[in-house]
Amino acid sequence: DGFFQLNFLLKNYADLLNKEEANDNDTAIIIQPIVYGNYGEDCYSGKFFTRNIISGKNELHGVFNRNVFDLNYGEKEIDINNLDLKYFEMLSKIAVDIESHFKEIRDIKFIIEKGKLWIIEQSSVLKKSAKAEIKCLLSLLNKEAIEEKYLINKVTPSHISELLHPIVDPNSAKKFKIIHKGISGSP
Repeated sequence: DGFFQLNFLLKNYADLLNKEEANDNDTAIIIQPIVYGNYGEDCYSGKFFTRNIISGKNELHGVFNRNVFDLNYGEKEIDINNLDLKYFEMLSKIAVDIESHFKEIRDIKFIIEKGKLWIIEQSSVLKKSAKAEIKCLLSLLNKEAIEEKYLINKVTPSHISELLHPIVDPNSAKKFKIIHKGISGSP
């Protein structure tokens, strides 16, 4: 019971303040909601990139699970594109806003609990292809979220070098058995 826990905490906090070595200037209580995403089949936890980190295609790229607190429990992950349309559309809008604000591809973790969407955290994506980064910048330029000067300053010689390396046709690679997944060495 949340009210019992809060009452218990406040009584102990008051006892702490009554001690001689403590005063009301060096103690504090922070109360905040916590969501876990594991209260039923309508609860989810997941993570996604604001766009594909290899191709740069402007689509959500990630996974989620139903009724699971954390994606690290070995559960079978579900592609983010299979999320309920209502939540998928919300996440798509949030992805556009966050990408426009930070001017780069972002990694976002979320929880949906009892019909409410919670963004848990978002961060920069360190491992992304030059192709994806440049496509993101061009998309931001087209939306007028950045200026040409910003784009030019963000594209480095190593980006150009990566784009000029020969690559394996992704369609021909689909025939191979997957041994392990990871980000490619070249685009």
